[in-house]
This record gives sequence, structure tokens and C-alpha cells, in this order.
Amino acid sequence: MSSSAADDRLLAILRVVIWTVMVLLMIAGAIFAGLAIALPFMGPGGVEDLNLGTDPAARWALIAMLGLGIAVLVLALRFLWTLLAIIDTVGEGDPFVPANADRLERMGWLAVAGFGIAFVMGLLAFFIKARAPEAQVNVELDPGILFLILVLFVLARVFRHGAAMREDLEGTV
Repeated sequence: MSSSAADDRLLAILRVVIWTVMVLLMIAGAIFAGLAIALPFMGPGGVEDLNLGTDPAARWALIAMLGLGIAVLVLALRFLWTLLAIIDTVGEGDPFVPANADRLERMGWLAVAGFGIAFVMGLLAFFIKARAPEAQVNVELDPGILFLILVLFVLARVFRHGAAMREDLEGTV
């Protein structure tokens, strides 16, 4: 089997995996939206399993967390959509284009925004736990995301430099 056939198969598998994750993110977003819409209308008995107690502020903080969770899911979908565009250029055999540098930079900013929103969600979780200690809410900030952000910005510069070098080389031939 040739290297390009193996690469094509790998890219095809990667596309399927990314599309599967995107569908799962959309399903999660629909669930979050449904909960956020239903939560204000649930009576005290309807939220007992959430252990929010009777404090309405805890309930509204949870609704805010669900809304922010939807925002993070939208950012993740945009991130994966952008990654698919990069994968397409790899499949075409031309990944070192200025557009991919822009895409990588965009992915870095999407990750920054997602991390910021997750930080706010963590503050809301802390608020909920202070109001309703039995509540089962938790937001963990993975420090690996900060490393991912740095790598994306560095890769964006590498791709931008590679594209410029290729343009220079094509201009001299």
C-alpha cells in the first residue's frame, strides 16, 4: 500500500471521527438547551435530584452554567469545523497555505474563549456549591488547554512562515 493511500485512509477516518464528535456535541447542546429552558418551570420536586435546595439563585446560576455550556459547545463545533478545513487542504496536498495559518490562529482564539468561559463556569459552580452544598456541579479547568493554545499560535506562525517561504521559492523558479 502506498503512503498516499494510507494517508487518505487516515484522513477519511479522522473526518469520520470529527463528524461523530460534532454530532455528539450537537446532541449535548440540545440537552443543555432543553434543561435550561425547563429548569425555570420545574417545581421544587422537579429539581430534587439536582440537590439545589430551595435557593432560587442556585437555580439561576445553574441555568447560566447551562447557557455558557452551550456557548462552549458552539466554540468546540467551530473549532472542529475549522480543523476539517485544514484536513481538507492536507488531503489536497497543499497544507502550507496562508489560509491554514489563519485557521490555526482562529482555533487558538476559539480555545482562549472556551477556556475563559469555562473559568466563568467554574466560578458559577463555586457559587452554586456555596448556596447548595449538596449540589453535584463541578467544572475542571485542564491546564493542558493552555499548552494547546500556545501550540496553536506557534503552529499558525510556522504555517504562515512556511507559506511565505513557498511563495518566495515559487517566485525564484
